[in-house]
Amino acid sequence: MSAANTTPGASGLVALMLVGLAACAVGLLAGVALARRRPRPGSGHDRSSVDALGRALVGFGVGLEGRDVERAVHLVRACLAVEGVALVGRDGVSTVDAADGRADRALRVAVSGGAERAPLRHDGFHVVESQILVEGRLVAHLVVLNSLADRGLGRTVATLARLIGAQLASAELTNARQRQTEAQLLALKTQIRPHFVYNALNVISSFTITDPERARLLLAEFADFTRYSFRNRGPFTSLADELRAIDSYLLLERARFGDRLTIRLEISPQSLTTRIPHLCLQPLVENAVRHGIESGEGRGTITITSRDEGAMTIVTVEDNGAGMDPSRLRDVLAGELEGVHVGLRNVDLRLRQIYGPGMGLIIDTALGAGTLITVRVPKSTKSTHPRRS
Repeated sequence: MSAANTTPGASGLVALMLVGLAACAVGLLAGVALARRRPRPGSGHDRSSVDALGRALVGFGVGLEGRDVERAVHLVRACLAVEGVALVGRDGVSTVDAADGRADRALRVAVSGGAERAPLRHDGFHVVESQILVEGRLVAHLVVLNSLADRGLGRTVATLARLIGAQLASAELTNARQRQTEAQLLALKTQIRPHFVYNALNVISSFTITDPERARLLLAEFADFTRYSFRNRGPFTSLADELRAIDSYLLLERARFGDRLTIRLEISPQSLTTRIPHLCLQPLVENAVRHGIESGEGRGTITITSRDEGAMTIVTVEDNGAGMDPSRLRDVLAGELEGVHVGLRNVDLRLRQIYGPGMGLIIDTALGAGTLITVRVPKSTKSTHPRRS
């Protein structure tokens, strides 16, 4: 059988961004140490500056406003050891942190006419300004107030502005990925409904006269499954909850296929608490039913397994049905074929966006040879664990 796997390049940008952040941080701290005549590297003061810079950059990960940004601006002033720091957005809104009232007034007056027109000196203070850019877009100005003339401070402020810009760009990319993942989950929920709802209701109605009790039980399973599918309790669920929903789904499908469909479960109890993306397994089982068993002839078996391997939980969904053409499957996962195996592509994209480009579906298949799909998820019992940029 052939394995299909695709690799988008979005995380490469994040990796380059982080490398750039690290390099800029080293340069910034070296510049601060030289310009301000700091104690020798490795001293307690030097280590506190590194810590302050790191915490400041985390604060800018939420944007340009809010309490986190206020704390970040304060930490920047502490790191630079200057009298005042202002972050001025394009709308003119400023976040200011100053050593005292005089410095605060001087800094606010200096940026009142626009940060780009801030004077080089004001009220006995020296003023240094640098633009903050995100992918070439001007988003803010970083303005620093210092009581002493300092040649190196301008370079240091420019480096820090680049660091903040890189952090903001990384935050934008993370937010965009999260919005895309949520949109894909919503699309998956709406995509699986028509086909499944039609078949399920047909099966239930067929038992209303011949076996009313079974019809009632199947209707309850149908309600449980649809309630789980449309729930809005965050993007993650436990493996145990996903498997319960799959059991409801398969009860309805077994009622439709009868003896043609056999289900085998090999589930490790230790893996049941692992948090997984909501609806990342059910579409794989539905794919096995629709394209493996339903499109084939005779009886079919679907096997679902889970186990822990080191820091990972491994889940597999296997069927012995019709299988898929590997080249066609690669086109599906690459988005070059629409309308077929939509659930597979959706799940593959979400796994890559959450855990990284190497964490997509592993699919072994060939025409007439069935399909084995493997999902790898980092072990976690937390409510969320999205990949950080």
